[in-house]
Formats: sequence, structure tokens, C-alpha cells
Amino acid sequence: MTNQETVEETLSKTGDIITQRTQYYTVYPHYKSWFKRFFILIRCMSNKVVLAIRPINVGNMFRISSKVLLIPDDITNKDVREALFSGSAEHLSKIIYIIACAIQNDENEPSEELKKFITYQMDYEMISEILDIIFTQVGAKGFMKSIILMKGLNVVSAPEEAA
Repeated sequence: MTNQETVEETLSKTGDIITQRTQYYTVYPHYKSWFKRFFILIRCMSNKVVLAIRPINVGNMFRISSKVLLIPDDITNKDVREALFSGSAEHLSKIIYIIACAIQNDENEPSEELKKFITYQMDYEMISEILDIIFTQVGAKGFMKSIILMKGLNVVSAPEEAA
């Protein structure tokens, strides 16, 4: 991927961040239960789960940021795969809690069923992609709005040297 493609991709995502669009992520779980697999086979049950990650509300921003602060910096600076392998079970549960908070995104604590689904149906690549979506929904939204308010709406189309 060239630098120009990266810039264009970033600029295309900027509009979604500013307008607070819901991001969707599709998971294809593997069910061990023959009962669920039978219902998928006869098409009474879907073989995919679509996770809708809405812009994070303020209460869940506090929950997520409090868990992120508890994860040591040496783990957060690594790739997600390295962090998952080198982190202890305590830190993995925090990452799962962050993802569950962002997916549920209401005033209730994340459900145990959702945390169990994340734990047993997602691999590290999925977790990495979902964390990318979550941190985009949490942080970049306010940052982009503040830049637009300070500099005006054409900050997105400004040349790189001026930005």
C-alpha cells in the first residue's frame, strides 16, 4: 500500500468519524453444539454475527479508559498479538472487557454471555481489528471535531505541508 493510498483511506474514514457512523464487524463463529449447527444447516439460524459498534457514550468512555490505564505501557506499545501472548490472564480479561463495553455501549455492565462470546469466538486478528474500530470511535471523534472547530471545515482537504 502506497503513502497516497493510506492518505486517501484515512481521509475517507474521517467523514465517518465526524458524522459518528456506526461501524460494523462480522464474525463467523464456530459452534460446537450439534443443535446450533443443525439450525444453521437448515437456515433457521444465521452462521454470522454482525457486531454494531456505535460511537461510544461518555459513561463507557470512563469504563474503557479506566481499564486501559490499568494495562502497563510495555504491553500497550506492542502489537496486539504480542500483547495477547505476553500479557497475563489479568490483562486479557481487561481487553475483553473493553471490547464488550464498546459493543454493548449502554449503562449496564457488559453481559457475561458477550464476554464469553468474545473470549471463545474471536482470534487475535479479530481482536486487533475491533480494538482499532473501538479506539477510533472513542478518541478520534472528539479530536477531529476539535480540529474542525479550531481550523474550519477545510482542514481535511488542506495539503499535507499546511496540516
